[in-house]
Amino acid sequence: MTQTQPEPSAIWWRLLNLVALLLAVLGFGVLSYLVAVRLSGGESWPVLNWIVMYSLPAAFILLGLSIIHAIRRRRRL
Repeated sequence: MTQTQPEPSAIWWRLLNLVALLLAVLGFGVLSYLVAVRLSGGESWPVLNWIVMYSLPAAFILLGLSIIHAIRRRRRL
């Protein structure tokens, strides 16, 4: 049985998907924390707002690129 090495570009797309997943988890985690703090009447660190504002759209864009790449790859087969 021979094992084939994945294409170098496939490794980069997996890494891109992992980064997108980590950004989404980070964004939703911080967003949940912010909602809990604000509902309890507390103040939060302003940088946390920026983390949510940048991580969720970045994750959405990266996942969109991954979906477009998967569609293009599927059509080439």
